[in-house]
Amino acid sequence: MAKLCKATDKTIEVKGFSEKKITSNIAVWSGNLIARSSSPTDAFSKLENDKKQVLSFLTGEDIKEEQITTAPVTKETIFKLDEHGNSTHIAEGYIVRQKFTITSHD
Repeated sequence: MAKLCKATDKTIEVKGFSEKKITSNIAVWSGNLIARSSSPTDAFSKLENDKKQVLSFLTGEDIKEEQITTAPVTKETIFKLDEHGNSTHIAEGYIVRQKFTITSHD
């Protein structure tokens, strides 16, 4: 079973399946924040703003800050394509990503 919620260019995907009731002493959820812009500075700013919103939401849902870990930010350069579809050395945009993980022992 999967649910997909899309608002503008932001997507959240949730997957899960269980055929019987289980008891667990740990839960781990992960997600990715992704931002794209024509400049790396703007992409990082968008990512940081999105991160603040996500962390605010999570802490508002009683998830403790110490349960949330974030990975380092990665940056990808998107290069313009020439008329034949080949990549050039001209930067067209930037994509930055950051993974976050929530671990709960409740």
